[in-house]
Formats: sequence, C-alpha cells, structure tokens
Amino acid sequence: MRNKDKTKQQLLDEIALLHQTITQLERSEVERSRAEAALRESEEKYRNLVESTLDIIFIVNRNGTYTYVNPRFEQVTGYSVCDLIGKPFVYLVGPEYIESTIHRFKKGIRGEDTPPYEAELVHKNGERIPVEFLVTTQYNSAGCPTGRFGIGRDIAERRKADDALRQIAADLAKAQDLAHIGNWRYDLDTKLSVWSEEMFRIFGLESKKGEPFHANQKKHIHPDDWQRLKASVRAALEGKPYGLELTILRPDGSMRYIFTTGEAEVGQNGKVKGFFGTIQDITERKLAEKTLKEQSEQLRVLSARLSEAEETERRRISRELHDQVGQNLTVVGINLNIVRSMLPEESMRMVQTRLLEDSLTLVEQTTEYTRSLMADLRPPDMDDYGLVASIRWYSERFSMRTGVEVIMEGEEINPRPTAHIENNVFRIVQEVLTNISKHASARRAKINVAVTEGKLKLIIADDGVGFDPEKVQKAGEHHGWGLMTMAERAEVIGGRFSLESETGRGTQVTVEVSL
Repeated sequence: MRNKDKTKQQLLDEIALLHQTITQLERSEVERSRAEAALRESEEKYRNLVESTLDIIFIVNRNGTYTYVNPRFEQVTGYSVCDLIGKPFVYLVGPEYIESTIHRFKKGIRGEDTPPYEAELVHKNGERIPVEFLVTTQYNSAGCPTGRFGIGRDIAERRKADDALRQIAADLAKAQDLAHIGNWRYDLDTKLSVWSEEMFRIFGLESKKGEPFHANQKKHIHPDDWQRLKASVRAALEGKPYGLELTILRPDGSMRYIFTTGEAEVGQNGKVKGFFGTIQDITERKLAEKTLKEQSEQLRVLSARLSEAEETERRRISRELHDQVGQNLTVVGINLNIVRSMLPEESMRMVQTRLLEDSLTLVEQTTEYTRSLMADLRPPDMDDYGLVASIRWYSERFSMRTGVEVIMEGEEINPRPTAHIENNVFRIVQEVLTNISKHASARRAKINVAVTEGKLKLIIADDGVGFDPEKVQKAGEHHGWGLMTMAERAEVIGGRFSLESETGRGTQVTVEVSL
C-alpha cells in the first residue's frame, strides 16, 4: 500500500516538474520569438540603412571576390549586382591603385589595421570616380578572418571644392605677389603668428609654409617707427583699426617701406583673441615719390631762377628801350620840329607839309608805344614804391585801355616782400586782368591785397560771364595755359593758387603766400 502511495506521489511530483518544464519552455519560446522579432527588426533597419545610404557598401570574401554590394554601389559605378558578385574586388579599381589596394587587402586579412585611404574606381562608361574608403576585416566565431567589409564615399564634389580652394589660394598668392601685399594673423593666447608667403618675401625671411611661429617684430621694425606701431596696436585693442607707413629692416641689412593695416579680432565671449592685418611693400612708390619730390624741388628752383632771369631781362630791355630807342625817338621828334620851324611856310608845298606832319605823328605814336612797352616790361613804380602801387598803376592803365572798371583795395606792405614775390604776384595780376579783358565780358573787377597772420593774400574778382573750370581743363592744354602759368608762379614763390568760377556768376582768383 505504501509503495503504491509512494509511486503515486512520485508521479504527481513528476507531473508538477513536467508542468514547470513546459512553462519554462513556453516562456523561452516567447523570449526566443521576441528575440527573433527584434533581430528581424534590427536586420530590417540595418538593410534599410545599408540600402538607402549615400555611401557605397561592399563585402568581399577572404579570396577577394565580391559577395555583396548595396544599391548605391550600383548607382555610383554603373554596374549591377549580377555584374559584380563573384568578381575580384580589383575589378573596378583604377590601374594605378591596384597594387596598393591588394597590399592593403592582404594586411587586413592578416589582422593588421588599414587606415582610411583614397582611390579611384572606374565607372562602367570609363569615367573615373574618386572614392574615400574605410575597410575592416570580418571574423567568424572562431576568430578567423572571413573577408573584408568596406564603406566608400564619392568625393568627386569634395575634390572639386578642394581644387577650387587650391585655385583660390593660388590666385590669392599670385595677387599678393603682383600687388606686393601680404596678410598676417596673431593669436594673443598662443603668442603665435601666421604669415602669407608674400609676407616672408617682403621681410626677406624664409617661408614657414603657413605654420604658426613666434614673430619677433621689434627686430624687423626700424627703431624710429617702433613706438608708433605699439601705439597703433594699443588703439586697435580698443576697437580702432590702424593704417600707417613704417620702415622695416631685412636680414641682409636693406630697408623697405611698408604700409601696414591691422584690427583686433573678437571672440564669442566678446574679448579680443588676436589681430589680423595686411602689409604692402610700398618701397618703389616711396622711392618714386622721393625722386618726384627732388625733381619738383629742382623744377621749382629752376622756375624761380627763370623768373628772376625773366625780370632781369625785362629790366634790361626796358632800360635799353629808354636809353636808346626812347631817347633817339625824342631826338628825331625834336629835329623834325626844328626842320619844320626853319622852313618858310610859303616855300612848303602841301605834300611836303603832310609828309612832315605824318612823320611827327608817327614819332609820337612810336614814342608812346615804346613807353607803354617799357611799362609792361617793368612797372615804373615797382622799384621805388612797391607791389601795391604797381598794381594800382597797372589797373588804372588797364581800365583806360579796356573800359573795364578796376577797384583797387589795399595798403602798401611793410616790410616789403622780396623782389621775387613782388614780381610773380604782379605778373599773376597781369595775367588775370588779361584773361578778364579777353574772355570775361566783365564791366567791373575788384583787386584786394592784404597781409594777415604773416600771409600775403591777393583776391581778384570780376562780374563777368564765368566758366566751368573742369571743361577748360578737359578742352586741352592750350585753353588752360594761362591758368597753369598763374598756378606755377604761385608755386614758385611757395604760395597757393585757387580759382572759383561758375557760368554766369563771374570768377574769383585767390593767391596766398607766406611772407
């Protein structure tokens, strides 16, 4: 009876154990189903990712033949899956890349690392496709290599962009070379500078090929200019860009002239992080300016000497006219009058009388013309009374000759200006009045001579028709010859010549000369 009971109890225990086992199996089956569903979902996501990515993806076995390519691989190369599966992996590789690709494959199969690399695939139509590859080795559960898994990216557009950037950089370098302009950048934190190639050429230094370096500016800047540069940099820290000319010292001992600009660069935190600027080699321009200045000074000296020589010659001719021609004419006139008085009136025929009278008139006219010519050559009041008296005398004669009323204002200058200044200012007045009579159609002109704060100021204004100065300059050199002559005379005596005119509103000429 006990055995039967025991057997029954054992049977119940076995049934309970079996029920527990069945429950565990059912639970495991559910978990397995879930895992399989998750795996299928993961595989679906992976497949979608692989097939929709813009990168080319491929798998080759350990023998080096394709076992898988994604749709993007087909699109990029023009080959279908059927064309590629079973083909060696170098089937599409450009000939010059085959050897290095095989070497890289062998290294990977041996378990060695192979870093990313670039190569070119050959499209089905023969075009080249630049691709950047990242390839890794696949292993089985035993750790043995089974093949290679690769991802590639078409970098044709990137190469175009890189080529464009390189071209831009080359063009910029060429432009800087032609214009002798370099650019620089300085980092306040690292105390390092970056210079363009042209910067090194300007300073006569060996190029650092764009690498940051410590630049000791002070040894390259002329000592006379160093403080000005420091002051400009301090101002730039306060947000004031600078531009100034400096002299630099090159390692070979030569000097160059530069024009440098600079401004502070501000970071996202609002603080100055460094400086950026340019440097232009202006040595040729400075030397040309120096030469031009020297030539201009030589021209000024020559013009002054020419003016003095002209005045000397005018005085000489005036004296010759007075001493020789004037006196001879006077004697001829006296003699003719004596002859006329000695001849009895009843013995002179009408024709003889007319000839004698005509000769006397001609002598008088020639004498008057000679006096006028002498006055134009050298005003009689200039030597004895000065500039203002000479201008007043000439203005009166000008009014009588042309009918243009001239109002003269000004007192004689004391102490008198140099003869050089007086002569040139007087000649300017002559030229202006001549232009008024020829071109202005004026009824009235006003001349003012004054001395203020050590400067002689001459103003001549008329109420004539006026003109457009720009049109006169564009019309040709002969039309503006008088204006050019006046400006040159003012420049010769260290003065400033200015002209204001407007059509229908008259003209004003101003000359200022430091005494």
